[in-house]
This record gives sequence, structure tokens and C-alpha cells, in this order.
Amino acid sequence: MRVLFVCMANTCRSPMLECMFKQYAYARDKKDIQVESAGMVLHDDTLNPLCAKTLDRHGVPYDAASEAKFCDKKTFSSANIVFAMTDEIKRVLAKFYGAEKKIISMSRLLGEDVPDPYGLGEEAYEYVYRSFYSVLGKILEEVEKREK
Repeated sequence: MRVLFVCMANTCRSPMLECMFKQYAYARDKKDIQVESAGMVLHDDTLNPLCAKTLDRHGVPYDAASEAKFCDKKTFSSANIVFAMTDEIKRVLAKFYGAEKKIISMSRLLGEDVPDPYGLGEEAYEYVYRSFYSVLGKILEEVEKREK
């Protein structure tokens, strides 16, 4: 089972959730789940330092050297389930790659889009972390539904 998290630039939200969900799933012996993240824009960047600081604060492992990845057709197609950080990202993914049924907007799980913390302070990253933390179980449930 391949899970993909998609945000705008793949430096804040999607890599944060990728790291959190890996830790969560592996702690529940779900080692057969492959988790990755990607962004909607192509650029040369790495994990945002405030994102890394937030993950450090909560003891979530990450690869500080990982580079932002673009959500191209191959990346999208290889995923069994895709979680989009916003309704707009879901709409764009569905428009360009189809397979709308495999895309879940995080607003469905959270009741709101995941706000982009880029350019904001540590509090914004902490808010995103807490939002993700509150739905890790729901994400796993969605993944397990697709496995059946």
C-alpha cells in the first residue's frame, strides 16, 4: 500500500505529515505501508527549518537532507491513496491526473483545509502539527479501507 501526501511546495505540510504518519503506522506494526510526500510546484528546496524544529520538539524522525519532490504523474499514479492538504489541491490533482476517487482532501478529516504555515512563526507549525496529530487514526482507517 502506497500513501501520498500532497501540499503546495513539499517543504512544510506534506513532509511533516509524511514523517508523522510513518511513525504512527510503524508503531502499529503497519510496516507494509509505504509513505511519501510531494508538492504541486517544482523547485529546489528542502524541509523548512521550522517544520524540522516542530518535528524535533515532538520526537518525530525526519531526513533533513530530503529534497522537495514534485507530484508528477508517476508519483501520483504509484500511490493507492492520496491525501491533499486543501480542497483546491485535490481539485487540481483530479483535473491533471484523474482518479479522483483515490484522493481525499484533509478538510474531510479535519473539517477545514490545512493552513500553509510557510512564512509564519513556530505557532503556525505547531497548529499544523496538532491538527495532523488529531487525525492520524482517521488517516490509518482510510488507508486500511483501501487495503480491503
